[in-house]
Amino acid sequence: MKRGLACLPSAPMYERSYMHKDAVSHVSVSHRFEFIFTASTDGFLKFWKKAAVGIEFVKTFRAHLTKISGVALSKNEQRLATVCPMEQTMKLFDVSNFDVIHIIKLDFTPSVCEFINKTTSLSPLLAIADAALPKIWIVNSEQSQNEKKSVVVSEMTYHETPVRLIRFNQVYNLVVSTDQSGVIEVWDPDTLELPDDGRLAFEVLSDTDYC
Repeated sequence: MKRGLACLPSAPMYERSYMHKDAVSHVSVSHRFEFIFTASTDGFLKFWKKAAVGIEFVKTFRAHLTKISGVALSKNEQRLATVCPMEQTMKLFDVSNFDVIHIIKLDFTPSVCEFINKTTSLSPLLAIADAALPKIWIVNSEQSQNEKKSVVVSEMTYHETPVRLIRFNQVYNLVVSTDQSGVIEVWDPDTLELPDDGRLAFEVLSDTDYC
């Protein structure tokens, strides 16, 4: 191990390690709170704090019993969401207090996810792709504690194959999603349609190479 990461195990032999026991599948960073989040294929989620030199371990969660397929950080960096296809669950974490605040059962098999709200939004919505169908479900991530199943706000159905990636651009308030066949869709998170208000340099996708 390289020098400079003194807070991590660096000796040839050591008795305790904070490292993941399986392959790391996701990495996300909160610049606001200076946290690094890592998820591994065995369902563990770890919080790390950026230090003056290297990183320091903060907390570990057995977020899910099997592989995590999606990890998303809200734009205000206060919430972190994870989804698991085998369990069909979504978990929501409070970043600043590094604790679990919601465990929600989904009515579909999730794959990837992304928060699609601006930083100032008071109602964080999570876009979750369906692993089996060409749909993206828009879910209320901070629903009532009494509700054990997901509250689906709306669904996006323009793709013809299951979605593999979702990204939100809060500057233009647009979502970009791509599916297994390579088709890219650009849509407004409020209307779920291609905007025609000048935010884009084209009016229809046929004017581009996206489809």
